[in-house]
Amino acid sequence: MLSLFSRNLFINVIILAVFAIALHVKLFVTPVVTPVDLPLLDAADTLLNSNSYVQSIITIVLILTQALLISRYITIHRLSRALSLIPGAVFVLFTYSVLEPDNFNTILLANLFFVLSIGSLFKIYKKYQPISALFNAGFYLGVASLIYFPYFIFLIALVIGLYNLRNFNLKEFLQIFFGLMSVLFLSGVFAFYQDKLDIWKAIFTESFSIPDFDFSNIYLWIKPILLIVTVLVILSVNNTLRKKKKYDAIRKIELTYSLCLLGLLSIFMVQDINLHHLMIMSVPISILGGMVLEQKEYYYVKEFLFLLLIGFFIATSYGFIG
Repeated sequence: MLSLFSRNLFINVIILAVFAIALHVKLFVTPVVTPVDLPLLDAADTLLNSNSYVQSIITIVLILTQALLISRYITIHRLSRALSLIPGAVFVLFTYSVLEPDNFNTILLANLFFVLSIGSLFKIYKKYQPISALFNAGFYLGVASLIYFPYFIFLIALVIGLYNLRNFNLKEFLQIFFGLMSVLFLSGVFAFYQDKLDIWKAIFTESFSIPDFDFSNIYLWIKPILLIVTVLVILSVNNTLRKKKKYDAIRKIELTYSLCLLGLLSIFMVQDINLHHLMIMSVPISILGGMVLEQKEYYYVKEFLFLLLIGFFIATSYGFIG
């Protein structure tokens, strides 16, 4: 299965698209409209709640776009020599596993802007006065945080990236900060105009809590446990992933590892936590996990594990587990 994504050609992009559609097929056969709430955007709410097929198409487009962006970042920044779409395939499978059984979730939209934010941050290495890249990194993160507030924690990752890739500079940090704050300011003005300023305030003031975990249903813990095991495996091969890489690639890999830690800490930045929150880990898992699967060592074991994860998704999606 992994061999289908082992190259980065147009035919492999088509195969990746078919893979995404295949994982979504149940929701075409048995249409479901997942309630969507974007409190500041009534028009988007109306569109997304209008029809199951609208949600399905938007979901597939968002997932495929992010999968291709992640694979592209790995290629153009030379984080891996494989030049494949395997990280994108990992993203597709991980995302569908997390979002299941919903047809759409706003966290998927927020994650798109987070992917764009990381892509902008990766561009700043040895770039003369990267004002637009820094501002865009903050701006995209601000949009992601406005849609799903826990992404705000990744402001720390932007600061870490600035320090690792350029050495910390107050002026450049302010460029990131003003990019983020411009989103908050403009959205606040829009909320005031729409007489929704109380809703806008609630996004930031009612998002912190101590997570209350439910241990009564063991099936709810299968996905989090698999995620923790995956993170531990990825951490164990840290030196292997950095081996024979250029300085900037090593720094970007280290930055991606920091996303794992920050993603775990984000559980304190959301009320009524649920399994969809695992989506916040999709970028580091896809980048690092994809790079692990790209390596030739233990190829057949990795092929088997990937097929096993597909089987797990099918089992949970069609009610064989849980």
